[in-house]
Amino acid sequence: TQDEDANFERLVAMLSGSLQNPKITPQQRQDFVDYARAHLDRTMLKNGMIGAMMETYSLPELEALAAFYSSSVGKQISAKNKQFQAAANQDVLPVAITFLSSYAAQCTDKSKCIDLSMMAKK
Repeated sequence: TQDEDANFERLVAMLSGSLQNPKITPQQRQDFVDYARAHLDRTMLKNGMIGAMMETYSLPELEALAAFYSSSVGKQISAKNKQFQAAANQDVLPVAITFLSSYAAQCTDKSKCIDLSMMAKK
């Protein structure tokens, strides 16, 4: 559906936006987006979201969510989610990166610390 396509595009944009390394070129970012569009399994994503919602929310809560997002205000809020996520990422990611850097710096015994190398900028 059109809503599923929009949600998928928001996910791709969110993934692309999470690539904060300044060495990533616009072409590399676009290549990533193109790859995500071609290879992310929409059915698995949808089923995963449905499963997570069913585990988290009761039927009355799901019905309330559906009613809210079908309402005028719900549609307005949904339309602003991408803008909100971009603003939040801009404000929150630097704080998170600073925290992670400080965590890594204070960790003198690497066997007792979480390995953050998977999150490192390359």
